[in-house]
Amino acid sequence: MSILPSERDSLLVPNPNDPVPSGRKIVDPNVLVATAERMISRVMVDENPDHRNREMICRWRVSNLLSAVDESLFFNMVSASLDGMKKTILNQQPNGDWHPCDYEVAIRDVDDEAVMLMGVRWTDEMGQEDVQYQNGAPSVNVNVTAKAAPAQSDAATVELLKMLAAGQLSNQDALARLQTLTEATADVEVEEQIQEPKASAKSKNPRGRRKLARQSD
Repeated sequence: MSILPSERDSLLVPNPNDPVPSGRKIVDPNVLVATAERMISRVMVDENPDHRNREMICRWRVSNLLSAVDESLFFNMVSASLDGMKKTILNQQPNGDWHPCDYEVAIRDVDDEAVMLMGVRWTDEMGQEDVQYQNGAPSVNVNVTAKAAPAQSDAATVELLKMLAAGQLSNQDALARLQTLTEATADVEVEEQIQEPKASAKSKNPRGRRKLARQSD
């Protein structure tokens, strides 16, 4: 659904299909509110309570709008504000499909000045999880599982290095023994993989009893 609709309804003339006269400025604050509500209602979607949402607010000084903008111009200003809200949310949470699902428009006194506030609640229709950030960049959870080398193999390797440093072994003998140690370690790993199904077979006998075959006379 587009945030910027191509058509609009008139709030200043009896027939919504008639064009708004050029240069006819808005002088009633209620027309400002009605124009904003009409704009937002065109792009509204139903909110899913299970999906994440975001709320954003924009504001205008009423004194800067009255007798300064016509309905068409203010309609486009509200539309551009919605477009800016959506872009801001997408910059923070780009993995969603965000649309307005609720809004509130009101004119309130702020510091003795009339201000028009437009609050919009946005919902992610895809129902994605929030993107987490760390130091300004999206964080990624990476689990690395390293297989621990057998302690016996490490001890034997250290012993070979000590003998080589002490001059008790030549370089050729040390390489040969290291190769033999590596092959032995690989054989142990293969044997463990082959014996793994036997453990599940033993679990079928919970009492640990062994069946004895009868010997024939």
